[in-house]
Amino acid sequence: MASTLRCSTSVHTVFHIEPFDTNTQWGRWIDRLEDVFHIEPFDTNTQWGRWIDRLEDAFEIFNITEERRVFYLLHYMGNEAYNIVCDKLAPVQPRTKSYDELVDVMKKHFRCNEETFQP
Repeated sequence: MASTLRCSTSVHTVFHIEPFDTNTQWGRWIDRLEDVFHIEPFDTNTQWGRWIDRLEDAFEIFNITEERRVFYLLHYMGNEAYNIVCDKLAPVQPRTKSYDELVDVMKKHFRCNEETFQP
């Protein structure tokens, strides 16, 4: 079994859980899901809107507050997307923007790129 990453935040203590395998009791594995927040980092081969939908679903499941959503977004968006948002907002730090502002910046960036590459 892979080790888990633990954090001392008051919201969640575990950020990753091992995939279910047949050597694990189903009930115990399901119980651990309540303390887990994990989503794959955004991949530029994925549509931004679809990834945001999944992230917002996770926010609802794990009761992530509005105040913390910016930090989750910036962490889980991954390195490539973080560099894009930093470049778009420079010299302003992304963490000073609201969640909706950050999502909108990225939505506009990817919409612009999609229109550029369409035949």
